[in-house]
Amino acid sequence: PIMATDFWAMPEVVQVARSALAKAKPPTNRRLANAKRIYASRRNIWHTRHLHNESELVNRLAKLDFVEVFPGELSYAEEMHVFSNAEIVIGPF
Repeated sequence: PIMATDFWAMPEVVQVARSALAKAKPPTNRRLANAKRIYASRRNIWHTRHLHNESELVNRLAKLDFVEVFPGELSYAEEMHVFSNAEIVIGPF
């Protein structure tokens, strides 16, 4: 993972990010709130590229304890919580 020491950022920006992270509330969905392995799906976004076999991929990843997340359906605070608590995040570009 990229650590704060791997790049330079304005101290004000870092402070805003830390403040937002401190206020991040977990999603009401407990499975999502406790997920350590995240698949960030975009299949519910009509204007983006799609994987032809995404359903098969999601099924296989579920067997490896990955949880499918639709970032566009989460609040900013929920996204902060989910992604900052994850050990692994994967998804299409």
